Formats: sequence, C-alpha cells, structure tokens
Amino acid sequence: MDFGFIVVNQHSNTNFNKTMCLSIPGKIKSVKNKTFTIDYGFEKRKVDKSLVGVQKGDWVLVQNKTIVKKMPVKSALEILKLINQ
Repeated sequence: MDFGFIVVNQHSNTNFNKTMCLSIPGKIKSVKNKTFTIDYGFEKRKVDKSLVGVQKGDWVLVQNKTIVKKMPVKSALEILKLINQ
C-alpha cells in the first residue's frame, strides 16, 4: 500500500519549537487555466501548480499549494479511512 508521505518541518525560533505538516489525499475536481480545485471531502482548495502530470479525477497530495504526488485511488481511500477512525 502507498501511504504517500509526511513532511516534517522543525522551526527553532521562539514561537515554534516543532511543527509537523501532514498531507492528506484530495481529489482533483476541476482544472481551469492551470488552477486545480482539490476536494478533501470537508473543504475544497485551489492549487496553482503541479510537479507531476495529473488530470481531473486523480487523487493527489499537496504541499504549499503544489501537487507533489499522484496517488492510486485504493491507497487514497485507505488513508482517509484510517484518518477518520
């Protein structure tokens, strides 16, 4: 099973000791003028670029408004199931 990835950012300034960013799968609902609308089930977000070839209907992981990975449907749904338990 492909679990995607987790990106961990550690900041050493006084406001943040440790911050972790977790990418969750989202489905591309539309593509218009190189802007992708990603549906996470609980909200939709606009993404303005992609590092991988994707199209409407694909499941993806996003970091900093950039699609960084295309995921198999089965893996995306398994991850969402685990998160919602």
